[in-house]
Order: sequence, then structure tokens, then C-alpha cells
Amino acid sequence: MKLFGKLSMPKKSVYEKPKHQISITLNVSKDISISSPVKSLEFDVPSRNLRQISCVSVDKVWVGDDKCQIMLMDKTGNKLDEIKTDSSSLYGYHAVTHDGDLLYIDESNKSIKKYTSDRKTTTVITTTGNWRPRSVYSSHRTGDILVGMMFGDGRVVRYNKEGRELWQSQYDAQGQPLYRFPTYITENVNGDICTSDGIPNKAVVVVDRDGNHRFSYRGRQDESKFSPYGICTDVHGRILVVVTAGNVDSVHMIDQNGEFITVLLTRDHGISREYGLCTDNDNNIWLCGDGEVKMYKYLN
Repeated sequence: MKLFGKLSMPKKSVYEKPKHQISITLNVSKDISISSPVKSLEFDVPSRNLRQISCVSVDKVWVGDDKCQIMLMDKTGNKLDEIKTDSSSLYGYHAVTHDGDLLYIDESNKSIKKYTSDRKTTTVITTTGNWRPRSVYSSHRTGDILVGMMFGDGRVVRYNKEGRELWQSQYDAQGQPLYRFPTYITENVNGDICTSDGIPNKAVVVVDRDGNHRFSYRGRQDESKFSPYGICTDVHGRILVVVTAGNVDSVHMIDQNGEFITVLLTRDHGISREYGLCTDNDNNIWLCGDGEVKMYKYLN
């Protein structure tokens, strides 16, 4: 203090794990074998136009439709629970916390609510003001809550699990808007925040753990109609995103630096009109779309 005066730390969550713990997670060979994905599960859901899927465990998922009806399903297709939110026409509007609770957007009062396993509902973020929440994610590393919002342009805001704002990400280093329609949002194992941003931007926008822009992925050069939807990451830090290019649906895999790796799933694997995407603790891929939930295994 005598030499330098007052020192302050960057804005970060008090719940964030030490860096040495994170580096252990990232210390994985990039040559991990990716096998041809195999569909291992499929079941119907009593609703069409499914938009979002969030894994509770390897055998239970929350699935939400375009009317914001959210259903808890087991892997045999049985509905175990159901809630209805005061929202409509959202996409990535729910997520599961590390403790297994459900977070979801209540658009009527611009809040984020939590629904626990004992069927109690609490409000964790009271209001987002003039900004309309469009997507939500709960960090499994820190417990922080990430919310994609719109008010003219878009932004991503990070809150701690008590609902106190930590930072906002809205512009790149040149002062240009990063987001227009933050439709889905997730976090990578290195702390990066990955967002599927819709029309007119049509990009996967990635910022670091402090909200600074790292890169934007807009598909390969031959995909002029690239539109990203559901997004998640796997245990090796690779980003998976549902892509619609024209009338062709697929799932792209890119690395932590935005480099294209492969088209992991196509219509040849049985996907069609998919939107929601997540992975579970056994590294399976879950998708939801036109009234169906599908699960694929892809790692050797």
C-alpha cells in the first residue's frame, strides 16, 4: 500500500473457482477422438415447436416450447412436472443450475425466477429495467447468472447468484454493438461466454469471463444464410451450435478460438427443425425441435 497506493481487483464473481482448478479442466488432449454420432434415444413431447432443452441429469431434462410451457421429462418420455411462464416466443429462456434448480425468464415483469425440486418459486433477478430478457444461463463454475437482453441493440449481463450485477457486455473494442438478438447463451470451461445472436447479426459471439470480445463466428465461407440457434459446450471446451443455412439443419463444432472443427450432426443423422441443444454429464448431446427430444453419443 505504501509503494502503490490502493489496489483493486477486476470485477469477478466471488464464487469463481481458483485458476489452477480451471486449468486442470482445460488440460485435455485436443486429439480426443470424435466418433460418428449415434442416436441412442428419442421420444415425443406433448407439445410442438420446442425451443429449449436443459439437462438436469443423464436421465431427466427440462424442455420448453414456443408458448413458454416448460416440462420436466424422463428419458422414457414421461412428463414428471410442468410449469407455465408469463412469456411467449422466446428461445433460450430457461437453464438448470449446478444444484439442479430451474431458472427461467418471466417476460411479463422482466425478471428471472428459480423453480426448485420441492416446487417452490422465487425471484432471483427482480427486473431488467427497460431491457427485455431473451436468454438465460446459470454458470456451473461460479453460480453466476448470465442474461441476454434487448433494447434496440442487445447486451449480455452477468449477475451473481444473489442477483447483483457484476458486468455488462455490449460493445467491441471499436465501440460497435456486439449483439442484436441474443437468442441462446452458455459458458465454456475457460470462462468464455458464448451467445447465439440472431437476425440481423447472425453470429456466435464469444466474450471472455470479464465481458471483453474475443471473436465472432459466422459459419464457413459457403454459408451465406448461416443462422445460429441452440448453443452449448462440451467437457473439452469445444463449442456446439445448431445452425440453419437455407433449409439445411446441422450442428457445428468449433474450438475455443472460433476455428471450425467439423459439422457434427446433419439431416443424415436424423435431425430436422431442431432449436434447443445441451450436453449432459456423460457427454451426450441432447436436441429438441418439432415435438421430439433426441440424444446422441459422439465421444469415444
